[in-house]
Amino acid sequence: MPDLTLIIPALLAFCACASAAAAILPTSAREQSLWPNTDVKGRIFAIPSLAALERDSDLVLRFRQAGLRDRDHVRLYLVLRFALPVMAVAAGLAFVLILPGQDRSVVWLATFLLFLAAIGYVLPSIYIRQRAAQRKEAIRREWPDVLDLMLLSVEAGMGLDAVLDVVSKRIVSSAPFVAEELEITLAELNYLSDRKLALSNLAARVDLPAVSLVVTALIQAERYGTSIGTTLRNTTRDQRVSRLADAERKAAALPPQLTIPMVLFFLPVLFAVIFTPGIILYLMDT
Repeated sequence: MPDLTLIIPALLAFCACASAAAAILPTSAREQSLWPNTDVKGRIFAIPSLAALERDSDLVLRFRQAGLRDRDHVRLYLVLRFALPVMAVAAGLAFVLILPGQDRSVVWLATFLLFLAAIGYVLPSIYIRQRAAQRKEAIRREWPDVLDLMLLSVEAGMGLDAVLDVVSKRIVSSAPFVAEELEITLAELNYLSDRKLALSNLAARVDLPAVSLVVTALIQAERYGTSIGTTLRNTTRDQRVSRLADAERKAAALPPQLTIPMVLFFLPVLFAVIFTPGIILYLMDT
């Protein structure tokens, strides 16, 4: 008779994998013939709770900040948040039951399984946050050069839409993340009735003070009819001064930070080099 303690975890893991596959794999021809008006993912996410999570504005914004704009990415994220805890618990239960001669208490087993479930639940969120942070840091490094290029384009007589179009094409290889954001902003400027909303969406997606300052300046220039060139020139100058001040502040903070490493690593070696010859001579004389 098969061992049920091994079959149950396997069934749980299989169900979790099947749910994830149903959410992300394309619909087959047979499924389309059986469900002509909907697809597998649509049926799964027709559940009210999942549909509400999928439309969560904060969740969608986090995905946009991470550069994930496909709707299937949100669906996969939601499925993994439900499937990974089940798979982790199943794997942990199978691991515990397979070990021979292990007499574990119920409290220990429950704590271990809850720990695995918690790890499986937070892993997708950790991945999204890490991806968003890496993308944000890349944009922060790329933004000053892009802003200078935008200023040169404006001073050449281009309008805002033309500037975004030209700059996004020029920097697609050197600053791909900024190029992608500028392309999206240009599309929203063309299709949205409120240009302020399109620019505000750029600041929300990037979530950087430097970008927010430029967006605020552009919105004010659009509202009051001031020169975009003057606005970008002043903003570029202010951000250049701010970057210089940040560099000076970091340089001033280096000496206190280097004190402990020097005491721990440099001075002992220096003392060893100074005193070792004398110690050797003393030992040889004695």
